Amino acid sequence: MSRIALFAYLVVCATLPSVTRGRTVSVAGPTDVGLSSERLQRISMMVQHHVDEHAIAGAVVLLARHGKVAYFEHFGVMDVTTKSPMRRDAIFRIASMSKPIVSVAAMILYEEGKFQLDDPVSKFVPELKGLRVFHEGGREAWTAPGREMTVHDLFRHTSGLTYGGDPPDLFTCYVR
Repeated sequence: MSRIALFAYLVVCATLPSVTRGRTVSVAGPTDVGLSSERLQRISMMVQHHVDEHAIAGAVVLLARHGKVAYFEHFGVMDVTTKSPMRRDAIFRIASMSKPIVSVAAMILYEEGKFQLDDPVSKFVPELKGLRVFHEGGREAWTAPGREMTVHDLFRHTSGLTYGGDPPDLFTCYVR
């Protein structure tokens, strides 16, 4: 993972607890929330350096602490072809980086007692009722009884959900 992707991930994770607990997010000066203005300036310099070196086209960085936004800057361009400037409200595709972000948010909900790891997924997504996690056993597993997938299966990537394809694709994700 690149340093910039890691940094973006850490910033989002640092922000999640304030946002997910229903607090109103307001704006504050960095020192008002115990952050150093000088160190935040180093973030600006680092991100701008990556833009100048063409390592990234642009970025939006937000840092919040204690429910208050202390740093919110945008750098570079949204599209290298059109050179349209980056906007603070730009939407990014973050691909697999959504996994740790969703996991952190989900574990906050777990800590608050909103669900248990052994809850069936169908408790929250009724349309998935009846889908089963099958056990090791090749094609015979398709006729063997299975159990409903749980939240824990989703975290472990053993739910059997795939991007599609023939049933054998499911045998890469099974319960032992």
